[in-house]
Amino acid sequence: MSAKRGDKPKIIDFCCGAGGFTLASWQAGFECVAGFDSDRVLTSRFTENFPKTLLVKCDLRSARVSDILRSAGLKKASQVDGIIGGPPCQGFSSIGKRQLDDPRNVLIHHFFRLVKNVADRKSTRLNSSHL
Repeated sequence: MSAKRGDKPKIIDFCCGAGGFTLASWQAGFECVAGFDSDRVLTSRFTENFPKTLLVKCDLRSARVSDILRSAGLKKASQVDGIIGGPPCQGFSSIGKRQLDDPRNVLIHHFFRLVKNVADRKSTRLNSSHL
């Protein structure tokens, strides 16, 4: 962990939406330094809900690790203690339409690509039994 004694561990929230995971992370004692999402509607309340957390509107499909770190105000991946996120699961979920051609389905792959390169083994995500 990069957190110094007494500091809160720093995390990043991918596909942050309105900030449900961000809220849970703050309540669990983490500091969410940035939330990333490309959906203007879903993120419309994020900054209001978390005024001390940076909201970065970007498409994770084309995001690079260096862009993520720079946008979050971090210099190196070792400053990130973990990643949380809720990539869209409508195309996989038993509650959703389970459409394999849903264009949002590819975001799960980019979520894991970024997790692997930023904070491997330190992540959590929403679960869908059909992933």
